Amino acid sequence: MKYTITQASNILDCKPYLLRFYEDEFELQIPRGSNNRRYYTTKEIDIFRYIEALKGEGKRNKEIKETLHKSKDEIIFEEIEEEKPKEEDNNITCLIKTINSLREEIENLKQQDAFKQRDELITENARLKMKLKEKSYELSILKEKYNALTQAKKRSLFKFE
Repeated sequence: MKYTITQASNILDCKPYLLRFYEDEFELQIPRGSNNRRYYTTKEIDIFRYIEALKGEGKRNKEIKETLHKSKDEIIFEEIEEEKPKEEDNNITCLIKTINSLREEIENLKQQDAFKQRDELITENARLKMKLKEKSYELSILKEKYNALTQAKKRSLFKFE
């Protein structure tokens, strides 16, 4: 929510000139609208409350200024640290998607490779079966020749006697 300087001073129970003084004194970056008028959000109101609390502790303006600037640096650091996990989460999510995609691709390649190996084995098996049939046929021919020779030899032995 946006507040005018009057509304913000009413919330903080102070005069508007004090808010302008704090803005200059502590080098605060108060946002301005398109008409160049200051507007205050809960963030700025919280900063003014913090300044009042520090004044209540007896701190001087110089110490408050140092504290505020130190706090700004810490806030910036915290904002950066908050953004890092978001970036890291996005990167992790992206990496997980990539890993899952690669796993699917690997699984598809494994299946394709398994089919290819299966086809190669079937082809090799068929080739070996054909070769076995050829060798069996050659063996049967050789057996027939052997038997024929053995028979012929036996006959020739009997003829000489």
